[in-house]
Amino acid sequence: MLIPSMNSSLFLFFFLGLLMPLLNACSPPLNDFRLFNDTSLLPQILAEHGIDMNNPEQGSAEVVSNTISPHERWHAGMDPSTPEVTVIHWCYYSQVEINAIGLMGNHVAKAWERWHQKIGQASAESGHTLEFRLWKKMCTLDPAPGGIHRTWRLEVPKRTVVVRLARELDGGAQSTTGYIPEAWNNREGRHKLEISPSLFYSPPEFIQSILAHELGHIFGLWHEHQREDRDRYVHFECKNLNGYAEVAQRISDQKPSFTMAEMCESWKLGRDPNWSFPAPSFSTQTSRESSNVMWWETFPLQVTHSEKYDYDSIMHYASSQAMRPGNNGYDVKQAVLTKWKKPLDEGQSAPPVTAMNSFIMRGTGVPSDRDYEAIKRLYPWPSRQDAPPRGDKVG
Repeated sequence: MLIPSMNSSLFLFFFLGLLMPLLNACSPPLNDFRLFNDTSLLPQILAEHGIDMNNPEQGSAEVVSNTISPHERWHAGMDPSTPEVTVIHWCYYSQVEINAIGLMGNHVAKAWERWHQKIGQASAESGHTLEFRLWKKMCTLDPAPGGIHRTWRLEVPKRTVVVRLARELDGGAQSTTGYIPEAWNNREGRHKLEISPSLFYSPPEFIQSILAHELGHIFGLWHEHQREDRDRYVHFECKNLNGYAEVAQRISDQKPSFTMAEMCESWKLGRDPNWSFPAPSFSTQTSRESSNVMWWETFPLQVTHSEKYDYDSIMHYASSQAMRPGNNGYDVKQAVLTKWKKPLDEGQSAPPVTAMNSFIMRGTGVPSDRDYEAIKRLYPWPSRQDAPPRGDKVG
């Protein structure tokens, strides 16, 4: 769930909790229950839902277009005043957030403005129905006299995205991905955008780039650099990640049941608080997640994307994201992600990275054309006929 990186601590930006049940508002799975133990059925099931994995018009990577999933696309009709529009409401957790995030820069609204400038107003002309609207500013009530716990305002819909400061984050931000239906989790505040207070030491433009990326996750988009075919287009160098040397030494000393190579490839090992290594943010493995309904089972995560790789997606990390402190972000040999000048052929082994065969990626901080295509596909204006079925659960 990031974009241009200024310091290595921002790997937490992507920490969406893939190992945690939805009670803790983790990031999304997306799949038909038939995929529990047989992911070979994926092409068949996608075809049933009208999804073509190789359709070049499908836009950047997303993970919410399947209709049977603990996470989905948001649904139109949630705001009775505009029934044809897919309105995602958001609110500040408390006056603290209003002061720090709103009054000091209106950063969330400006992050949405970056999307709005690309995709336009929801309409037949723009081809989409998506709107991101502020609810009555604060979604919780102050504690009772002598109390310490805040309570949810009854007039605020439970589905509303809560924007709050998260002091436990060591920089950056994190969010849930897509819409979590009430059938899977009906708790208020289950949709979140959490921001580290330390992020506000950064320039406003950078803050808004980070939050615009997080809004992409809330809309249902996934990291472009976690596509299964990523290595044909981009080289990932795990050794340049922050904490690599320390984790490698611990694995050598403690001899756990996995190797450092497996740590680098895994979608889950680095999420263990005992390791806290950012490799899962770059993993192309199929992630799995449990829900609060069927906590004993896990659901595989499959990514739907266009045929063409989108280097410019707001959902693509820059080369220096989560890079080891002291490394030179302008040196392809010291960067975490580098772009191949010529995409590799399918099955081709990657050559050593050099300045002759690869580029540094800076990140744009704004949605790309294919990000826009993904929004139109996920939230099509009713006249569009090329979108998969949208499900009927509203909560």
